[in-house]
Amino acid sequence: MLGSELLGFSIRNLSHQKIRTGLTLLGIIIGIATIVAMLSIGEGLKIYTAESFERMGKNKLFVMPGGGAAGMAFGASAFTQNDVDAISRVRGVEIASGVYTGAILMEYNDKKTVSYLLGLDPANVEKLLGGPTGYKMIKGRWPTARDSGGVVLGYLLATKTFDKEINPRDSIFIGGKSFRVIGVLEELGNSQDDSQAYVSIDDAWAVSGVKDQLYMIFVNVQSGEDPEEVAKRVERALEKRKDPETFIVSTPGQLLEQFGMFITVLNVVLGGIAGISLVVGGIGIMNTMLMSVLERTKEIGIMKALGATNRQVMQFFITEAGLLGLTGGVIGIIIGISVSKIVQYAASSAGVPLKNAVTPDIIFGGMAFAITVGILSGLYPAYRAAKLDPVEALRYE
Repeated sequence: MLGSELLGFSIRNLSHQKIRTGLTLLGIIIGIATIVAMLSIGEGLKIYTAESFERMGKNKLFVMPGGGAAGMAFGASAFTQNDVDAISRVRGVEIASGVYTGAILMEYNDKKTVSYLLGLDPANVEKLLGGPTGYKMIKGRWPTARDSGGVVLGYLLATKTFDKEINPRDSIFIGGKSFRVIGVLEELGNSQDDSQAYVSIDDAWAVSGVKDQLYMIFVNVQSGEDPEEVAKRVERALEKRKDPETFIVSTPGQLLEQFGMFITVLNVVLGGIAGISLVVGGIGIMNTMLMSVLERTKEIGIMKALGATNRQVMQFFITEAGLLGLTGGVIGIIIGISVSKIVQYAASSAGVPLKNAVTPDIIFGGMAFAITVGILSGLYPAYRAAKLDPVEALRYE
């Protein structure tokens, strides 16, 4: 039997049992859709994270409380200016600058909101956050040491948060104190960063009522120095002053690696869940094929009596199983891509920087996986059909 005839015959047989075929496809569709959506979102997150760390620069170190970002969020193990000074004296360190962060009430044009305030050293803020690959201004400029009472706003805070857009030379109340806007940052892609306000560290302490507390320290490594080696020196310097369990010194590469491991673990967990759906789908295909063999026993006997070989009978049923896998794979990929885009849109609307990246590897891999599951699930039923005795098959009622 020619390939086109075999395919046409398989399609006709499957179309005669529409409900059973549809239910059989469901497991494959769910499994492939889950895998495609999961992998495309994971790949998008990896690309976004890599771009974010590239924007930060490779010559940066980040000194955070024990527990990392979570510890910083809860104000754990605050640093002091003395810690910054100790890091500044470490060989290979170009700049060390402390950061204060905290939520605070902001008011503009009679509308109020609570957002994050970052206090930075104005003498070093442009070197730490700006540069060719860093944050860029769309309006105004970076603050200097002379800009007491000046503030730089994130893109969303300046353009979307309040009823009226905020521009340089406008005034905004932060913690009840009036600040003059001197710059607006370009959109970074996530709501938290784009809704922050940046002021001098002294101004941040003044409006927050906190003095000499820092929740993170940015470090610029001197040109030609190895960031990994400088990080070890910074750790040794801080260990003389603090419990090693109360702080973490990380490079952008280490943070990227940690995030990549998190995405990998997430992919494995979700992949296991999707794998269960595929196993269920495979069992469904096997069950459908076994039922098909049972229902067509006499038909198989006629085929073999007319000269069909065992191999041809196996090809017939394996083609049906592979067709089920192929159809489920195509539908699953389409649904998976659609789901990933819906999730991206919903996350973006909520201000979460979740993206998807549907690569050819994901599409072709998902398709190959679906077809493989279909064919493997059809092997045993096909073998059963091929081994039927034609005489007994013709007598079957």
